[in-house]
Amino acid sequence: MSGAPIHLLLTIAAFAIVCMDLGLCIIYGWFSKFPWTKIMLISICCLLGCIGMQMLVTWSDMSFSGLPSQVLQIIWKSLFIADSAFLLTFIAYFTTWIIAHPWRNPYKTIFFICSLLYFTVGILSIIWPENTIYDMIMYLIAGFVLIFCLFVLLKNLKGIENRDVRLVSRVIIIAGLILIPVSLIGIFFRVIRTLIAPIASLCFGIIVLVFLFLALRRHFSELTVPEKKPTLEEFFERYHITDREGDIIREIKTGKTAKEIAADLSISVNTVNNHIANIFAKTEVRSRIDLLNLIQEVW
Repeated sequence: MSGAPIHLLLTIAAFAIVCMDLGLCIIYGWFSKFPWTKIMLISICCLLGCIGMQMLVTWSDMSFSGLPSQVLQIIWKSLFIADSAFLLTFIAYFTTWIIAHPWRNPYKTIFFICSLLYFTVGILSIIWPENTIYDMIMYLIAGFVLIFCLFVLLKNLKGIENRDVRLVSRVIIIAGLILIPVSLIGIFFRVIRTLIAPIASLCFGIIVLVFLFLALRRHFSELTVPEKKPTLEEFFERYHITDREGDIIREIKTGKTAKEIAADLSISVNTVNNHIANIFAKTEVRSRIDLLNLIQEVW
């Protein structure tokens, strides 16, 4: 494979950067206690797994020959495809979470189908490696998911309330828009296509690294400032509560039932119940009492 040395160097660099991302994310999550850091941690771990499998595939191809190389390639490629298929769905889920939209149909169905199709085609590409159409299909599926996520972020960027998430979303959009022309070239040149994954991983790894470094620096600088009681707006921002969900929390505080809330806000009872379910999921509580106990410190 002519691009193997370059591919391996880029993959090693991406692996090193994302390992630093993982360490900083663990530290930031420990100190900040923001719920979204858990989701970021999962995404970094998934990306790290994909990069590791890429690195092992390239290393096996360069270091072995014959049957040992074939066996190792099958193992690493299978794990890479499984991890990538999961990551495709998770990226879509993460994107809808960022814009505070519930993870429901049709998104669930569409991206589960995309992941299943990606995994199936990936296994076929291992069985029949000489057929390049499978690689092209996988490439197009991944491109569809990424372009969809960029479109959703662009469309809803102004509605993202958390300033840190909004900042990293902007940078991701810029990096994604830069990678799109390169990805289009990769459709026609297989060598470029094989380098897209490590280049994208390296770019996003650097983005996350800078973001976490700045976030940690701001966090530790704020430790020198006397702690003040958080406001209700800060509470909503921390748990990614939308304006409508905030209205419903205020109604819950008064002790009103779902039917009474629906009448006050001129929406259906089912809509109220859906919003309440989303609030419980975001704040990780199971009842109204738990929710009220959680917000006592700011209300």
